[in-house]
Amino acid sequence: MAKSIEKNQIKKYSPSLNKIVKNDLLYEINNFFEWVFLEKGLSLNTIKSYSNDLKIFFQFLSEFIGKEISKKDLEKITVTDLRSFLAKRKTDGSVNASIARSISTIKSLFKFLNKNKIINNTCVLQLRSPKRKNNFPKPLSENEAKSFENEINTNNQNDYWVVKRDIALFFILYGCGLRIDEALQLNQNILPINNSIKVIGKGKKERLIPVLPIVSEQIESYIYDCPHKKSPESPIFYGKYGKRLNAGVVQRKFRQVRKKLDLPKSATPHSLRHSFATHLMVKGGDLRTIQELLGHSSLSTTQLYAEADNDYLYKVHSSKHPRA
Repeated sequence: MAKSIEKNQIKKYSPSLNKIVKNDLLYEINNFFEWVFLEKGLSLNTIKSYSNDLKIFFQFLSEFIGKEISKKDLEKITVTDLRSFLAKRKTDGSVNASIARSISTIKSLFKFLNKNKIINNTCVLQLRSPKRKNNFPKPLSENEAKSFENEINTNNQNDYWVVKRDIALFFILYGCGLRIDEALQLNQNILPINNSIKVIGKGKKERLIPVLPIVSEQIESYIYDCPHKKSPESPIFYGKYGKRLNAGVVQRKFRQVRKKLDLPKSATPHSLRHSFATHLMVKGGDLRTIQELLGHSSLSTTQLYAEADNDYLYKVHSSKHPRA
């Protein structure tokens, strides 16, 4: 049922294209969105990003060609046309990371259309993504992570159970390296936690995460005081009014804490995942194990932590060494 409801939500991402592309292409774009959602297991947030990327792309093509874009127009596109689009993005001030994501989205659409024999044009595969500038994970130091925990714990503005919820969430993000969406989708059917939890990550891939006793204790302590429904299918992390906790609420809480502690803007819920991986690396964890714990499909993604690790070690050395 939940899947069919989410599937219906996909349609809201295509109307922004209906004055730029013709109906024949719009139909195929909807099919593409359904395919990446149902077959590849990507999230609605990813589809929203795809929709934004395609809107920018087709807006450019529509102005470039001088009409609404059809399937036949896509077959006539050349590498030169595509490079003109990338040059326009660069001129408009888009950063390399944004341009690289656009290229990835366009390639995915063209691959889908070619594979299903809707068009016959593979020129987009010749495009190369621009290099990203030092796109290293930005972890908190161990002291900053401890300060973060203490600040949440001393917050007297919330109900007692909300403070305990925030602490439990902090521990599961930092202690298990979960993405915020993965943590918020957990239900009480995993309780009591016995050493590990099964998490469904990107692409609907499952992974088993070891859980430290202190993490289990914080979650169980919070659940005990939580005033909302306790049943196997109920969420672990509740919002104040009894619904599943929203990621926006967590992000807002993190902004408040980092402002009080004067931490950089990179101190987000996701930075605790980076901190989990980097601190494991510092303590001698190997890349393959960390790759499995984070749920990365490619080791090259995890290798960014090795480079971030060197930078982190340098900062620790510079701040702690008596001759620094």
